[in-house]
This record gives sequence, C-alpha cells and structure tokens, in this order.
Amino acid sequence: MTTWYKTLLNDSKMKRLPVLFTRFEDLVTNPETELTNIMKFLLNVTDITGTNAERRVKEVIAKGRDATVLY
Repeated sequence: MTTWYKTLLNDSKMKRLPVLFTRFEDLVTNPETELTNIMKFLLNVTDITGTNAERRVKEVIAKGRDATVLY
C-alpha cells in the first residue's frame, strides 16, 4: 500500500494522473461543497451551475441527515 500511495502522489504531483483527494469526514460534515467539488472534477469544469450535476447535488442535500447515513 505504501508503494501504491507514493506512486499515486508522485503521478498527481507531475500532473500525469488527475486525482481528487476527498476525505470521508469532509463529505459527512460539509457534503454540498465536497459533492460539488467531486462533480466539477468528474465533469472537468469549473462551474456546475444550471447543470444536472448541480440538481443532483441539491437533491442529495435536500435529504438532510439521511444523505450522510451509511446504513
């Protein structure tokens, strides 16, 4: 695992591999920001305003605490 993480970090630093680092704790405490960042990364855009991605993020956020429950 250590070797894999070192390779991942090196590749991301060299911009050979696009990587988005998201912590689980951030998803739970601030889901809207983190989900928006994930959508931007996946779609390779700087803004998701007015897109289906924004609509889906808002749907998840509207669920409130139920959106962050694991089981």
